[in-house]
Amino acid sequence: RQTVIRGGYGIFYDVTPLDLLVGEGLNLANTNPGLATNPIGNTGVFGVSAVSPIDEGVPVFPAGTPHVAAQLLYFAPESWAGLRRGTDFYPEGTLVWLAVDTLIRQQSEGRRSLDDFCRQFHGGSSGRAEVRPYTFDDLTASLNQVAPYDWKGFFHRLVSSITVHAPMEGIETGGWKLAYSDRMPGLQTSREHVSQTVDLSYSLGLLVKNTSEADHGKILDVLVGSPAEKAGVGPGMRLVAVQGRKWSPENLREAVQAATQLQSPIELLVQNGDFYKTVAVDYHQGERYPHLERDPAHADLLSQIIRSRSAAPRRAKP
Repeated sequence: RQTVIRGGYGIFYDVTPLDLLVGEGLNLANTNPGLATNPIGNTGVFGVSAVSPIDEGVPVFPAGTPHVAAQLLYFAPESWAGLRRGTDFYPEGTLVWLAVDTLIRQQSEGRRSLDDFCRQFHGGSSGRAEVRPYTFDDLTASLNQVAPYDWKGFFHRLVSSITVHAPMEGIETGGWKLAYSDRMPGLQTSREHVSQTVDLSYSLGLLVKNTSEADHGKILDVLVGSPAEKAGVGPGMRLVAVQGRKWSPENLREAVQAATQLQSPIELLVQNGDFYKTVAVDYHQGERYPHLERDPAHADLLSQIIRSRSAAPRRAKP
């Protein structure tokens, strides 16, 4: 089959571009290895960040806006990330196209899916590859041929409008829901190891540097409205001690868990330049991490959508 290379639509400066949304965002939505075969469990379906608009974040720009300032946002500091949008068009684009897929399946009563749109929009007749530019109208017209729907309204709502929460309807109508538990997911364990951080964004609201170098204990970010921020902790400070003990990732997490059985706050000794102060963090709900839970009220479309398209590799005989 002929490969159609879709050309750009508004590169960065004039209008909201669709390149990342239709290109990389769409590709991400179609290449997940699946829930059952994912070695890190149900947490790897998409990136969840406490500073993304899941439930704590407060975005002040539509989802399409970060494209315009991507060349600046890639190098933005980690501090106060919850007060602005980042380059989250990758994970949010995946969620948008996941919602498209579930809608196509619902509108067609299971006869069609996002794969049909991909074959139609990116496919072509046999021959040489060609570059074929597209517009927003071309995109929605192609979707309407697959499954009639108000696709213009859909994309304007999820991409052009300001919303407080991430577009979770693809997850929810796909038969799953966002939940929290005290079990740290494997994906976060790997991220903390690679980035040398301790991420308690969903509980205390802290992101702390964990390294043997000079910035050990540096507070990289504090989630706005979190218990730590309300106690007076801010980015750039350094965590020195937890409950009177020299801080470590282990005793910080132990203190968070122990606080579930205590009425007194968690005491953190922090350094701010030449000054030290003890802050009382009033938090008693334990560690808190996001994951996906099956919702029996809806059919499990998500597992169908992200099921591997290729056969499982054969295992070599011992």
